[in-house]
This record gives sequence, C-alpha cells and structure tokens, in this order.
Amino acid sequence: ISPWFIFMGMNFMSHMFTLTCALLATLGVLNLREQKTILWAVWTGLFLGILVWTRQMDALAMAFIIGLWSLPVKGRSFRFSPTLILGFTTIIVGSALLFYHKLLMNDYFYSPLVAYFDRKYGPGIYSLGFGPNKGVHWPLDPFPGHGLRDVVVNSMLNLFSINTDLFGWPFGSILFIGFFLLKGKLQKKDWQLLFFVAVIIGLYSLFWYNGGPDFGARYWFLIIIPCVILTARGLTTLTNLINRDSPEDYSLSPTLLPILSLALLTLFIYIPWRSIDKYYHFRGMRPDIKRFIHNDQFNNSIVLIQGPPHPDYVSAAIYNPFDFFSSKPIFARDINSIVRNRLFSVYQDRKFWLVEGPSITGNGYKVIKGPMSAMKLKGILENEASFIAP
Repeated sequence: ISPWFIFMGMNFMSHMFTLTCALLATLGVLNLREQKTILWAVWTGLFLGILVWTRQMDALAMAFIIGLWSLPVKGRSFRFSPTLILGFTTIIVGSALLFYHKLLMNDYFYSPLVAYFDRKYGPGIYSLGFGPNKGVHWPLDPFPGHGLRDVVVNSMLNLFSINTDLFGWPFGSILFIGFFLLKGKLQKKDWQLLFFVAVIIGLYSLFWYNGGPDFGARYWFLIIIPCVILTARGLTTLTNLINRDSPEDYSLSPTLLPILSLALLTLFIYIPWRSIDKYYHFRGMRPDIKRFIHNDQFNNSIVLIQGPPHPDYVSAAIYNPFDFFSSKPIFARDINSIVRNRLFSVYQDRKFWLVEGPSITGNGYKVIKGPMSAMKLKGILENEASFIAP
C-alpha cells in the first residue's frame, strides 16, 4: 500500500497520467527488445510523444532512458532503424504541442505557462539552470535564485517526503532500499533502476522548484516504480540473510507478518491521517467560505474578500464558477478602488458583499457589509476613504 501513489492519483494533477504514459512506453521498448518489430517502436514513440504534451521534463528523462534501452535492437536494413523510428514517432506526436503554442501564443516555441511567469515575475524566471534570476520567491522556494544550496534543500525535502509517503511506515519507507544497497548483491537490472532514479533527480535539480512539503516529491513521482522494486529486493535480501541455511529460498515468510502489520498500520492509521488531518487548515487554507455557495442569499452576488492573497483570497477563489456570468456567487479580492470600480461597472445588476478574511478576523470569514447594490457600496467605501484620509 503506497499513500504516495494514492495521493498522486487524487490530487487532480497530471503526474498519474504521466506515470501511465511512461509505463506504456517502457512496455513498448521492452517488447521491442524481445520481438524486434517496428510496431513496438511506433508504440513506444506514441506514448513518449503524448508524454511531451503533459510534462516535458519527464518526457525528456524517459526519452533519454528509453532511447538507450532501444540501442541494442538491430534493424534489418539499418543498424539503428528501430531507435530512429521510435524517435521519429516521438517527434511527430510530440510536435502537436508546438501547434498548441502557436494557437494560443502565436509562437511555436513559447508556451502559455512560460508567458505567464515571464509577465508576472520577469523574463527567464521559469526556466532551467542556475542563477539569481531563477524562481519566484515562493514560501516553498528555499532561497532566492537557484544554486547548489537550493538543490540540496529541495532534495532533502523530497527524500524526507518519500521516506514518509512511499509506504507510510513509521520507521521510514526507504529503509529496505538502503539495506539492499548495503547488503544486497546488485545485478544489472538493479543498476539500471538506480540509473533511472539518478536521471530523474539529476534532471530536476536543474529546475528551481521540484517539490516541497505541500504535495510532496511530486516532481520525482516517476521513481515510485524503481523504489517499489528496490524495496522488494531489500526484503528478499533480508529474507535470505535470515534463512542462511537456504540462501536460494526467496520465500518472504520471515518478513511476511511484519510487512502485513506495517501495511495494516498504513491503511488504518497513516492514510486516514494523510487524507483527513494533514491538510486541515493547511497553510491557513479554510473551507468555510463554502457556506456562501450553498446559501441562496448569495446567488447572483459579488463577494469582495479583504485580506492577503494567500490564504484569504485563494481559499475562496477555488470555488469560483467557470462562467463568471453565472448566477453563482463570484469571489473577488478587494485590492483597491480601481479593482472595485471595474467590478462595479461590469456587475452593476448584482448584489455586493464585503467580507473580511481569516487573516483579519483571526477566525473564519466574516461579512461586514452587504448585501447592497454596486452604487450603494461604492458610495459607502468612498465616504469611509474620505473620512480616513487626512
């Protein structure tokens, strides 16, 4: 039982789909090595190309590793034809992303995500490499810019998270991996798994942010498969050491009961805590703003949230409807009079509410004004501003 796997499957991010594509591509290259048919080269390239659409760094890592695995496969007419067909298919399928960029940004090589970071935080912020201009100084970004100390801190956070979340074991989830590396007999396949882990970690060390305490080591999620396999190898090694009289016996009987006990602890203690308690009011985020949504009194309303963007406004913004002209309440941050006046102008026919966020009240959200028309609230706020002004 892996809480890491379960959580990554329910967090509405692309990592689980990425893992699926990576596994299907791996299945393809393994069959390519055995059957040596071009169909499997196309299959592998297809899923690597789809991987390009979702997470480009993971696609780069998988393309590098799978490309190496495909090299021993010899073509009939040309030595490296299977690898070339695999790569060509990957490029053809993955290039659809370029047309997506062209459609949205009028530039084949400029993604909307990079454009967002360039405009909001500065050019070159969202890119690989080291330097003082990398990163956006989030609270989860350990230091300004990106350097060796960032790599060390990010790696320690991710390792700590994996040690906790991989299996949820109280003594650490990577204990048996370490045991295998120290006491086990590493074979070629084991070294390949370790190489895969090193590629993922090394590649993401070039990026200024690759994990943290909120969603864990999600950027490293592809290493979950090697971690599980190496853990099993560690258990096998421990079993063989216990059964010294029969070193070829791969039965897990001496370790079966302890592992089942650990799995039950994970199922009945760790997973409930992870799903119910860990994220309760996590980093100040609160769900009580939902009462506005379920109260018909707030239908067809604009709710102005006073307080900092995080956590006061973002706790409310996630409940905004996709259609900003629907009858559901719309939450907007009360930044200044310019923003308010634009809202008053666009939503003249709606009721307005003024709500203080938890950072101001010290508790939950509190209605301080409303419901009232846009013009009435505008007049009240202007009078208050003129009264406060010297």
